[in-house]
Amino acid sequence: LARRYPPEVIRNFYDKFSRIFADIITTKGMSVGLQEYEISQEIQDTIKETIKECIREGEQIVKKRNDKSLQLIPGRNFEESFEIYMMRITSEAKQKIESLILREKVEAMLKHPEYNSIVMIISGSRGGSINLVNISGLWGQTAVREGRPSRGYHNRVLSLEKENDVGVKARGFITQNFLKGMDAEEYFFHAIGGRQGEVDTGVSTKVSGYLYRRLANSLKDLFVDYDYTVRTSSGQIVQAFYGDDGVFPKNSLLGKPIDTLGIVQDIAQNKEKTTRAKLSVEALEEKFSNLRGNLPEKVWKELLEHIVEYGLNEDGSKEAIERAKDSYEKALVEPCEAVGIIAAQSLGEPGTQLTLRTKHYAGAAEVSVGSGIQRIEEIVDGRSKTRYASMTIYLNEELRKNKKKAEEFAKDIIEVKVQDIARVKEDFAKQIAEIELVDEWVSERNLNKEELIDKIKEAVKKGKAMKRGDKLIIQFADEKLPLLKIRNEVLKLMRKRLQGVPGIEKTIVVEEKGEFVIKTLGTNLKAIMKRPEVDPYRTTVNDIVEISKVLGIEASRTAIANELHRVLKENNIKVDMRHLLLIADMLTASGEIKGTVRTGVMRFKNSPFARAAFEETVKHLFDAALYGEREALRGIAENIIVGLPIKVGSGRVELVMKE
Repeated sequence: LARRYPPEVIRNFYDKFSRIFADIITTKGMSVGLQEYEISQEIQDTIKETIKECIREGEQIVKKRNDKSLQLIPGRNFEESFEIYMMRITSEAKQKIESLILREKVEAMLKHPEYNSIVMIISGSRGGSINLVNISGLWGQTAVREGRPSRGYHNRVLSLEKENDVGVKARGFITQNFLKGMDAEEYFFHAIGGRQGEVDTGVSTKVSGYLYRRLANSLKDLFVDYDYTVRTSSGQIVQAFYGDDGVFPKNSLLGKPIDTLGIVQDIAQNKEKTTRAKLSVEALEEKFSNLRGNLPEKVWKELLEHIVEYGLNEDGSKEAIERAKDSYEKALVEPCEAVGIIAAQSLGEPGTQLTLRTKHYAGAAEVSVGSGIQRIEEIVDGRSKTRYASMTIYLNEELRKNKKKAEEFAKDIIEVKVQDIARVKEDFAKQIAEIELVDEWVSERNLNKEELIDKIKEAVKKGKAMKRGDKLIIQFADEKLPLLKIRNEVLKLMRKRLQGVPGIEKTIVVEEKGEFVIKTLGTNLKAIMKRPEVDPYRTTVNDIVEISKVLGIEASRTAIANELHRVLKENNIKVDMRHLLLIADMLTASGEIKGTVRTGVMRFKNSPFARAAFEETVKHLFDAALYGEREALRGIAENIIVGLPIKVGSGRVELVMKE
């Protein structure tokens, strides 16, 4: 409505609609009945059977764990593999029950539109299917940080569990729902998960508050100039064209610059402006290229495709193009708009909704990636080390469809050092070091003992190395080295890399969109991209600084915007991409990544008052006085400090109109 009609119409609509809505709420109310959450006997039986099946599968996995026959997940040790399998079966059970309940509730809503909470959940206005399952189905697996609860009493989580019981129920799988209630054991497990949520909320609030302050201080001076560039108060260009299309998010249609489909559909209703003879997009482009004006390439192509689809004739096509141009010009951002502070608010406000948890692939903690407020902080602060550094490695045509070959390659790239597969015993009196391979560690990595011993022997630079079965004896007596040097040589040898790519700690093969992809813990983009088995054009890493070093600043700019978008999307938060692009451009405008911290963007601001207003006030004022800096009073903070009008928005306009 706001895009098609003047403000008076919208005001009138809001006024009347709010009165109607208030009357409906007053007379009808917003009541919720227990019958809304009742499920059929058939689904109740299915839930019981699914839970039994989940517990049976869990018992089988525990049995394999106890007799050491459990198949290892590539890149994971025995216990980690076991926990992943257990998390998977509980996750799959809940997903199955969720889909059944959701399908039944959609049918119930169509028959009973008075089921307010169900309408609310299914329409997407509030709540989600997870709330339905927790009330009607089952709670499922309690998660604490990286997986199932494991800390508590000696060899068990709760005192009422059997010692060394690692089964489904003993580690927090809650089979009851909120409608029926939980038993004492399940209630304790539920409280464990609830406590983590409370702590997250408390910590998240202060973190997001400080995050917004840093963003606001870094971005507040940015405004749109009359040539649609985004500039700082000192005139430095940060974006060549605002948002890459010049459209202000408020004026866009859910992110799209203009409603090309709506325009064409509107014209197509007039039969005089349609024709049966359909032209191609290329023919239309050639015919009407002189009418295009300032329409962006993507919008222009989209418009022509819709014109072809609805078969508009020449008059109809001309009208569609003219209306599209008019809509686009109305959607453009106003010059002098304070886009910087709006971008900061767009990321700062949803920050409180983000959690401190990590996201898991394949329903388990195979490879965790940062998700939530911590990940947002990492990105906007331009940190040189990512907490959960990981890569998504896409494979070449030969490997991407072959799981066995993909898993072999995944194993091959894991970095293996001597200390990962061997123990060392030192006898300083005899000046001997004995390196012994550990069978369990070697078999976990599926390596050959003979080859390993030979590789370790080759790595010995000082001392005489001799093979004795699975051991390597290194004699330093002939070298006449001080004990400290012998110790350093042994430590150096233990850190020696035997195979794999430096930095890749763990890997897992997952299936995505019909192909096998490798997820890693630890990164080394430069080395991985050189491997012939890898598709270098699609392989990505979540370490922004590493992308900048390997692929350049433009690639890191795109990565920053995409990573921010991913984290927000995972938390069901919608933020216009134009805001995220502006933040990315500000962080990379100097040619290297500068975060929103005191040593980043703020440190390089020209105004001593602006630097002093953020942090380390005395230091900045003292330095400015010492070096004789001048205050030009161009930005926001400095003008507020001295009581002058700020120079963004209407404060930038110097034209005075006389009556």
